[in-house]
Amino acid sequence: METTTCPKCLGAKRFPQYANIANGDCFVCGATGRVAVARNRPTGARGAAEPVSAACALATLRVWYANARRHGAAWFADEGESGVGMGAVRWYAAQMDAATAGRVLAAFESLAAECT
Repeated sequence: METTTCPKCLGAKRFPQYANIANGDCFVCGATGRVAVARNRPTGARGAAEPVSAACALATLRVWYANARRHGAAWFADEGESGVGMGAVRWYAAQMDAATAGRVLAAFESLAAECT
């Protein structure tokens, strides 16, 4: 799969000014500095509310899992915050195939059980 520099962080991987949120990691590229490029994507009248790609969702969840391990029960308790809690994990997992989503949810639920 072809990749390109992340359009959000411009390849920097992190935003130092947001170090207090997920260690400043870029959520778009999952702190890798690169994003996948879709070739020959059909053009259509899709709006801005289009779901994220499965690869982007998985990259985001990897960053969140590391943060959940680092912050423990506090990460799971902040359900109303953007990018934390099982509600956000479930939304991103819904963007993936069923098998991957099942593994992701099981990993987060196991971690949540360890933290309590």
